[in-house]
Amino acid sequence: MRLSARDGGRARIYSETSGFELRDGRTAELVPEGDDAGDWQFVASNASDASDPWDYWIQERERYLAERLRYDTQYYDGYVWGGEDLDAYGDWAYTKDYGWIWHPRIGAINGYDNWAPYRYGYWAWIPPYGWTWVCQEPWGWAPYHYGRWVYYNNYWAWCPRSQYYRHRSWWRPALVAFSITFGNNVCWYPLHYYQHDPYSRHHRNHDR
Repeated sequence: MRLSARDGGRARIYSETSGFELRDGRTAELVPEGDDAGDWQFVASNASDASDPWDYWIQERERYLAERLRYDTQYYDGYVWGGEDLDAYGDWAYTKDYGWIWHPRIGAINGYDNWAPYRYGYWAWIPPYGWTWVCQEPWGWAPYHYGRWVYYNNYWAWCPRSQYYRHRSWWRPALVAFSITFGNNVCWYPLHYYQHDPYSRHHRNHDR
């Protein structure tokens, strides 16, 4: 095993016989066998060969996050998880009835046959929220856990907020209505923009 310190960092390393501080720009290697097994030895290194798979993963992750953070978040609240993924898969538009809405591009849904919200995935019981939709779409976290789906200009679109929450996107992992049809078959459909959220404080008993 080999450890390196760089980018201004330091590491404190201990062995059975001693402990030492690994300064920035230095590399130490654990001796696996022989008379010195279990001890650490300094090895020659430079910045170009000190990287390991963990470093490459961090670098890739930082590049990914930097790319995601460049997107404009004026359309939804900054705390909406997954919202940064939407610009890569769809487009935003402003509407008079719903405010800002997002709809997936054809390329993001053409792999699904006759795509519609809540069609590709499955329901899972997740306390304390109850039945929660687990989608197959790679961009689906925010649209299926916040806001509402609406059918607008012959396509499905997602609204970060609803009529009852115009100033904030509330966490709602299953905004659908369930109904029993044709015997014991169960179907569901997304709650419309103007339908009450049964978990909302604005929801009255006679609306249930």
